[in-house]
Amino acid sequence: MSVTGSTLSRRALGRELRRLRMAVGMQQAEAARAAETSPQSIGRTEDGRSTRLTSFQINALCDTYKASDDERRTLLGLLQEVRSFRERGGGWWR
Repeated sequence: MSVTGSTLSRRALGRELRRLRMAVGMQQAEAARAAETSPQSIGRTEDGRSTRLTSFQINALCDTYKASDDERRTLLGLLQEVRSFRERGGGWWR
């Protein structure tokens, strides 16, 4: 059950970040520069795969994408869900 929750949170985070990036017509490489990470990390995050983006980086992306306060809160909430699952030691083997 927790694995599903974590996967859903990661995928929702990625979908929303991709939607916002595409809405402003930005490439992954440009987004990566804004968040001070690699384009591969942006791509992995948008694909719903595990990455280690920080709340600082999510906030930087929100600023770059001109996200609303509600969108920012949603993204940071999803990031917190993913983190809390990881910190609890969740995984497919649990």
